[in-house]
Amino acid sequence: MFFHGPKKWIDAELSCHEVGGNLASVHNNGEYQFLRDLVLHVTKENSYAWIGGHDAVEEAVWQWSDGTAFDFNLWASGEPDNLNGNEHCLHINHKEHHLWNDHPCSRTMSYVCARRQNVKTYSSECSDSNESSHSSESRGSSESHGSSESRGSNESRGSNEGRGSNESRGSNVVQQ
Repeated sequence: MFFHGPKKWIDAELSCHEVGGNLASVHNNGEYQFLRDLVLHVTKENSYAWIGGHDAVEEAVWQWSDGTAFDFNLWASGEPDNLNGNEHCLHINHKEHHLWNDHPCSRTMSYVCARRQNVKTYSSECSDSNESSHSSESRGSSESHGSSESRGSNESRGSNEGRGSNESRGSNVVQQ
């Protein structure tokens, strides 16, 4: 969900909690491109927007506010630099290449929220004659909260637990 109304990073995170999410985390190029496209589509420019990265707990140890691993980054050249010892929050669309920058958390800007969902997919023997002998079912929900457009991004983060079960964590991001 993209929110145009500018907020400080912590206020943006709390706003995301109110809709059942967090500031968006990014785990691959596809997710980042989706966020950039969303911001561009809504604002008609590559404007700055908060996402969930921060190093407020320990300097130079970046983490996502949703608790997922900080396993991907697209820092602009020379970033993060913690300019003046005061830059602990991450925004997108920095400079001409529209990459990441650390920025003072007290500054206000638009922001992107996302909801992470645990989606269980399983295979099992089916007794219903209308189903094939093995089926795969995905359980999850996506809500658009009155948005005119909803596009989502999924990343598989599951593990096979030996019972034919895979778990995926996906994020649904919608325009607000």
